Amino acid sequence: MHHSLRSVVGMFLAGMAVSCLAAESPGKKPGPCDEVQQACTSAGFKAGTGLWSECIDPIMQGVPQPAAAKIPLPKVSPETVSACKEKHPQFGQKKHKS
Repeated sequence: MHHSLRSVVGMFLAGMAVSCLAAESPGKKPGPCDEVQQACTSAGFKAGTGLWSECIDPIMQGVPQPAAAKIPLPKVSPETVSACKEKHPQFGQKKHKS
């Protein structure tokens, strides 16, 4: 029985990996919120060190970034921000730990 449980868990994890790879396929066009996040990561922001609190949240909320931020905000078009808000109204609106 223990061996079959491992097999089921293994198949589940393999299926999850395939799902993740399919969701990130190169043919998929990124949405506007993906573009905001990509602009922040391209500028040098990283998860756990200011990605949300110093970049995404200020861009989406239209406020200055915290004074402690070491990397300036990247340029993101108002149209992209607006499209992201329309598609995902809560994106960048909550305080995240970073």
